[in-house]
Amino acid sequence: MNVPVLRFSMFLSAVSTRALSFSWLAAGKKARQRKLVLLSLRSFAELRSYDEALEAERKKTRPRVLITWNVNSLRSLLTKEEKPLTGLLQKFDPCILCMQEVKLQKAAVRGAEDLLQRFEFHKFHLSTARKGYSGVAVFSKESPNDCFTGFAPGISVPDDEGRLMTLVYNDFTLVNVYTPNAGVALQRLTYRTNVWDKAFIEHLKVLRSRYSQPLIVCGDLNVARTAIDLHDPINSERSAGFTIEERNDFELLLSEIGLVDSFRALNGDARGQYTYWSYRARARERNKGWRIDYFLVDASLAHTDAMECKILGEIFGSDHAPLMLTLPRDLSV
Repeated sequence: MNVPVLRFSMFLSAVSTRALSFSWLAAGKKARQRKLVLLSLRSFAELRSYDEALEAERKKTRPRVLITWNVNSLRSLLTKEEKPLTGLLQKFDPCILCMQEVKLQKAAVRGAEDLLQRFEFHKFHLSTARKGYSGVAVFSKESPNDCFTGFAPGISVPDDEGRLMTLVYNDFTLVNVYTPNAGVALQRLTYRTNVWDKAFIEHLKVLRSRYSQPLIVCGDLNVARTAIDLHDPINSERSAGFTIEERNDFELLLSEIGLVDSFRALNGDARGQYTYWSYRARARERNKGWRIDYFLVDASLAHTDAMECKILGEIFGSDHAPLMLTLPRDLSV
């Protein structure tokens, strides 16, 4: 046998031996893993009990995630091929999800099974004035102590458009609101400012006196607070959502109730941060928007550790983006 052939034969022998060695090691590893699995099965019940206790302990310290979203028709959102609602729930796993403009005629919608299964409690407040118009909803992993719709007793303003819901938890009170739009020609501006805004402030005052705990207001309040909250303030001064009347009422609400615009408190004067874009003229693509969705919180909570307020602009499916608020698990501490 010549030298090249001998070397090639020795190479094949070495490769074969190494392959057998790797095979033996792999077989040994599988055997060891199987043995560990068999040993763990003897105490599977104890292990499951330990895992459940560990998860319960984690839940006690895990921050609460609240999300508000004007969905501009829940039925339409659920039928979108890209499943934006499912993506939102999987990525952010909110404890409480508040919706506005659900546009339902009845509190049942095909395709909502996954949504309902994720939450222990849910409630719809739908418009009776016009079918398939307006409407708010809430989905919560913890059941509130109380939940009611419309204005508090004693406030003689009907909420037949399904715009207001209040939930009372152990350590905070949550208000989900869809404020009326003043209209393209400002035809509802008088109702908005002279009726709704006044009634809403009175509603919050009642909650303040009835429940001695932090207050959180979320939803589509249909007002851009300052010039940096919309893309074209100069040409929008007599547009619905930016009139001086609406902005003055918003500031009055904050001062009289003692609430803070959490997004601005936590993000400063960040520009180009919007929650609503018209469907026309590729407004969202060009970021020609308005910031009209809010989490308003007690001033005492504005700089709480672990608190965060973020616009989820990567979530599509509506002409609004969801807004997320992260809070400590227990606000009573």
